[in-house]
Parts: sequence; structure tokens; C-alpha cells
Amino acid sequence: MPPRQLHQCQALAIRADQAVKGMGPGDPWQFLAGLVLRLCGKPLPAILEK
Repeated sequence: MPPRQLHQCQALAIRADQAVKGMGPGDPWQFLAGLVLRLCGKPLPAILEK
């Protein structure tokens, strides 16, 4: 996996962690689903592409 994609995976994991802890907005399950999609090489839904 290229470094850019690993960085995107890390960002999604951080966003999920913050959402679970109430420190960030959003649904942690969406972020985790996006992380799984990214790790599988699938495109992310537009809502997660930020």
C-alpha cells in the first residue's frame, strides 16, 4: 500500500477514535467502515472523503 493510502487509513482511524471518545464529530462506525474499505482497496463514499 502506498504511503498516501496508509496516511488516509491512519486519518480514518484517528477520526473513529475521536468520535468514540466524544472528542470529534461523526459516526465512528462510518469511519471504521471507511477504514476497512480503504484497506481492501475500495473507494470511499463521498461523505468520508474529507
